[in-house]
Amino acid sequence: MLLIDSNSKFQIPAKKINALTIIVINALLPLVNSLYPSHKGIIFSQLVSLLVIFLAGYYLKLLKATGFLVLFYSSYMLSSIYFNIGILASFFRMSLLFIPCFLLAWLLCTEYNSSELLSALQGLHLSKLFLIGLMVTLRYISLFRKEFRLIKEAMQVRGVDLSFKHPVRTFEYLLVPQLFRCLTLSNDLTSASLTKGLTVPCKRTSYFLSRWSIYDVLIFIIVCLGYGMIVGGVL
Repeated sequence: MLLIDSNSKFQIPAKKINALTIIVINALLPLVNSLYPSHKGIIFSQLVSLLVIFLAGYYLKLLKATGFLVLFYSSYMLSSIYFNIGILASFFRMSLLFIPCFLLAWLLCTEYNSSELLSALQGLHLSKLFLIGLMVTLRYISLFRKEFRLIKEAMQVRGVDLSFKHPVRTFEYLLVPQLFRCLTLSNDLTSASLTKGLTVPCKRTSYFLSRWSIYDVLIFIIVCLGYGMIVGGVL
């Protein structure tokens, strides 16, 4: 197995935001909002998710995420105030709690590959079985959209019309191939993880640097101060 020195010139420079920072923040935001529920906390968590995307340097993603939040809040206001639809308003209100998780997970799955995530997660000293399952899950999430498109094209070649006019048939034709593809892909992704030396007894090295930067420290300071002021009643 190829061993890479931590100061090797062959290593790929680290990104602005450590993947481990995004993972920890993604787990921390809904936990704090669940323990200390408040509208200020929910809005603060959404601002934190936008701040992470901004500091990471993905400005196009920041615009898309901001547009999604504006659209979501507009739908929430219309359903609760103008149309007075209680069930729909409750759905939007509950979904607001998890929007930061979706935004940060979207950033992780699209901009960080499995090797970067694995290098970052090794710092937590988690079980290797847990890491294998987590890496397979994260990789499959990024492949799901591609697999869905391939299944849809295969159905069109066979003359199968997929539409909402026949929801049961459409669901069946999409679900069954996806389940079989899930089994195949899970085996392939597990083999890929093992090939990368995930189960070796010695310490793994990586081409991707996983270091803390000033941006990571800044994010944690903002999160601690913000939630401390909200829970303490200052804000």
